[in-house]
Amino acid sequence: PPARLLTIAVTGAAGTVGTIVCDYLEARGHRLIAIDRIDGMPRQSRRADLTDPAATQRALAGADVVIHLAAINTPVAADVMRNNLDSTRNVLAASAALGITRIVLASSINAIGMAFSTAPSFDYFPVDTAHPARPEDAYSRSKHILEQDADEFCAKHPDTSVVSLRLHAVMSAEAARHQQRRSGD
Repeated sequence: PPARLLTIAVTGAAGTVGTIVCDYLEARGHRLIAIDRIDGMPRQSRRADLTDPAATQRALAGADVVIHLAAINTPVAADVMRNNLDSTRNVLAASAALGITRIVLASSINAIGMAFSTAPSFDYFPVDTAHPARPEDAYSRSKHILEQDADEFCAKHPDTSVVSLRLHAVMSAEAARHQQRRSGD
């Protein structure tokens, strides 16, 4: 029998990963609540600033599951810590208030320190969730802290499941080709 169809809220729906996730979910028949703070998305969406707690709760209303992909993904943005942490904390709080018990958060391999580190180092392979974290920039720290926040949230809400995905080097095919040309590979 087919899997139960869900109403799934995807934040950052206009982003590189968000677009792919939304296409995937729609193709499988799930009802989608596409959320982003920009206008002009190619699908019906809810516009919301997730750093605003009330706006976040309104945006997530009606969802069975939340996939939180919205973030500033560069270490040089002035408000990267505030944006990434506030939006994640608001998604968690709104989920609790709305009774949403399945949450996926976009973290990053940078949560332990990597791409933006001066000298990334690993104590062992394969890297797991127990690996020591050495984030050196605001983006990486925000991802490390959001994973800790998710753990604390689950301890307070034992019926809720939160998965923090450590995404790595997500970019469009065009950006990957450009990077490959620059590196001479």
